[in-house]
Amino acid sequence: MLVGLYRDGALRQRIRKGYVIAGEDPAEVLRPLLGRALTPERQAPVVRGEAQPAEAGRVWLDSGTVSLSTPAARARIARSLADATAALAVAVRRRGGVLLPSGYAPGGPPTSAWLTSDEHDVEVYSDVQRELCTNLFRQHSAALIALTGRSAYGPHTAGGQGSRRLAETTDQLTTRYLHSAAPAHLERVTASLSRDEGVTRLDLMDVDPLGGSDGAFPAVTLRMIDAQILVADTMAHALLVQALAIRARRFEREGRRVPALLQQIVDRNRSRAVAHGLAASFDVESGAANRQGRGGAGPGRGGPRTAADRPKTRPQARVHKAHRVCLDLLKDLTPEFQAMDVGFAEVAPLLAGLALQDSHPLAARNENDLVASWRRAAPAELDDQHVAGRLADAGWLLTDHVTAQVRSLAPGSTSLLALEWEQPLAWNTPAQHARRDRPRDRRDTDDPTGPPATHRPGQPSQRRATAPRTAAALLTALEQAGNPSGAASLAVVREHLAGGGGGDLDRELRNHAQAREIRRSLRPPRRQTVTAGEARFTWDSEAAVQAVTLARRHGAALLACDVPVSDKLDLNASVRRCAQHRPEGLAVLTLASTVYRSERGQRAKSELLLVDLAGSSAVPDGADDERPADDESPASRKPPSNPEEPGNHDMPVGEEATR
Repeated sequence: MLVGLYRDGALRQRIRKGYVIAGEDPAEVLRPLLGRALTPERQAPVVRGEAQPAEAGRVWLDSGTVSLSTPAARARIARSLADATAALAVAVRRRGGVLLPSGYAPGGPPTSAWLTSDEHDVEVYSDVQRELCTNLFRQHSAALIALTGRSAYGPHTAGGQGSRRLAETTDQLTTRYLHSAAPAHLERVTASLSRDEGVTRLDLMDVDPLGGSDGAFPAVTLRMIDAQILVADTMAHALLVQALAIRARRFEREGRRVPALLQQIVDRNRSRAVAHGLAASFDVESGAANRQGRGGAGPGRGGPRTAADRPKTRPQARVHKAHRVCLDLLKDLTPEFQAMDVGFAEVAPLLAGLALQDSHPLAARNENDLVASWRRAAPAELDDQHVAGRLADAGWLLTDHVTAQVRSLAPGSTSLLALEWEQPLAWNTPAQHARRDRPRDRRDTDDPTGPPATHRPGQPSQRRATAPRTAAALLTALEQAGNPSGAASLAVVREHLAGGGGGDLDRELRNHAQAREIRRSLRPPRRQTVTAGEARFTWDSEAAVQAVTLARRHGAALLACDVPVSDKLDLNASVRRCAQHRPEGLAVLTLASTVYRSERGQRAKSELLLVDLAGSSAVPDGADDERPADDESPASRKPPSNPEEPGNHDMPVGEEATR
């Protein structure tokens, strides 16, 4: 019986998009625009600003109370922000000023007045939600700063990493752990933070737990996000913030609390994110240390901690690259993105560059990297007229230029990344997928992972014909067929791979008596073989593109990678990555992964058979002058001088010689 049904969705949010006004008297330019909506929309953003002379150049576009629960609502909000930005740029220009992005320095390094933020207010329903949201944002504050930090740039200022605004600010502090947000406890919590941490006001922290000062709705305010150039990036950040808020609400429903991460780790990671952005390294507490430090194990578990339960030593921390920490956070928030029906295109500004960072170091991960790519491609376009002109174009502000730069650099990898993320972000509705909640009778099927065969009492069992599911089954099928070559062997391999069979045949052939003959029977003719000499290859590499083209033209192709043994680890990583994220319509079968000796010294070699699942099986056999490629010709092979060395022994992908 169904007793409860929950779906954690998005609550109301408020976005204040920040820019800077340049001119002789920014206050005079801004004064007649304050409080006005510059577009005729029903809920158009309103111009906000500061009355103090030092803050007169800063301006925000206030979206008001909005909901990010559906793609249509988010598209409308993004369009209204872009239209309002374009209208504001035109209005400021008419009054003798120039609207510029935060951090832009037309004549030199910017002062603090040239730097501003994008502020996000997230609604909370209860004091418990306020506490959980504050602590969860605090836990991931370094990752948020690394993702959203904006450095100074301009025609005379080179861009960098990190957050210039947070590096220069004097009125913003690292968020402290909030033990309670209940009104009965808040006064004591504030007094404790003032006495022990030196935080006299909660609104000075990166995360203001008592945000929403105008009283429109109870909210928590994030102040650590720098103002972005593009509306597309601001909307992606808003989705990330709302996803963390949804997780906090789920914690409340499940009766969980956010762990109290050590303040010294939070401070250290924040400083590194401010200084180095996504190039920083973060300290992450180990699981054992966390449990020991919070009474999760030992005598104090399940009750109040005593002095005997506290750790005697400082918890050990592991070091992780910032871009990997951010990517893991985005992957972990997939259920929350699902709850808001988020598509890949909406979070691509956050994901694309991070996911491809290892294989494509020049891929833009945020606007700092995007500005650096602009400087390399067209440095003349960084003058104030070009920059100001772009802010007057709503279509340009809505374009995802970060992902566009990544796609231009690696189109194949970006397309594969989109395919990889579209599936987990999509809802698995009953109309699309069979039910998995009922027990299955697996006695009448050859495939223990598939659905049961139809069987009625009193009738003979009907076994469902299935394709081979393991590499061992493929090997058995080839042996039963007499180890055919050419089109016959390709047909067997295509049937195996099309049925979802395993793609690492090298492991099964490692100690097989006829390994050499089986490999020779599966290799296509030499004209369909491409040799690569680089260990860190991707599907965008020249050799891989050539092999994919041959596979689609002839039905199969062989990509043979031959590198020095010192590059074996990189080669294995590339093989695993390419086998997992392969081009659409192609399957990959690992034929060999060997270490051998030759005249060039000790070498490592991997062979990938690319099979076009939709292609024709009529592949001509290799003629005498087109003998299939072998591991190494007999004349070039030399037995290892030491029998303990790996020599020419076959090794599975991803394993190292331990002898």
